[in-house]
Amino acid sequence: MANTYSKKVRRPYVHISSFLVNQFHIRNPWVTAFWSLAFPGAGHMMLCKYFTGAMLMLWEFFINVHSKLNSAIMLSMTGRFEEAKSVLETKWFFLYMGVYLFAMWDSYRLTIDMNKLYLVADREDASILPVKISPLESNYLGIRNPWSGVVWSSITPGLGQIYLNRLPSGFYLLICFVVCVYESHLGNAFLFTMMGHFGMARSVLDSEWLLFLPSIYGLAAYDAYVLIKELNKLFKTEQSRFLSENYGAQTFVMPKSTS
Repeated sequence: MANTYSKKVRRPYVHISSFLVNQFHIRNPWVTAFWSLAFPGAGHMMLCKYFTGAMLMLWEFFINVHSKLNSAIMLSMTGRFEEAKSVLETKWFFLYMGVYLFAMWDSYRLTIDMNKLYLVADREDASILPVKISPLESNYLGIRNPWSGVVWSSITPGLGQIYLNRLPSGFYLLICFVVCVYESHLGNAFLFTMMGHFGMARSVLDSEWLLFLPSIYGLAAYDAYVLIKELNKLFKTEQSRFLSENYGAQTFVMPKSTS
């Protein structure tokens, strides 16, 4: 069987389209569970379950804003516990925990299953399509700099994913970032800070939306770094298979990578 590309694959571990590369690779299930803890849906987005991740993230925005949870967290962090208790909307807050715990548990479970699927597919030398071209977009495997993805994600979340051509999560994170910046009035606060009006900067900030930003920044930067590293490995795997099949001696056995 030709390893570089064949449509008849029982257990694939990579799918490349014009808009993304969706792949299985070895992940730490505790890491995906942690990102689901930081922001429900983030762990699923990292696992390329875009629809599930997007819906869980929308749920997080909706319930968190209506329950005033971030505002209560901010007040608690500044020692204003009575204000935190008074601002919390309990009728919304008690809807929070079930889905929150499920997001962590499900991302942990999915990571273990996907790790198993990757190991089986890797043993079967599942084929890899290196290039995909359509009328709207083109995509290809190649070597990219992981730190470039981190830098662009640190400037604007989502740009790191767009850099590696994972467009669904890239544009989704970009939209989430824009909404959070707008609703938190961060731009106005930054302008007042530059002018030296620190009291006005604090007064215009909306902590309910502001506290979403650290999770979005962290997720975007970490996800871009890991994905680029894995795509670089995928490119090298496909390239080595092609060279081995077409130019390697018949008696030479290509050793499997241990990394």
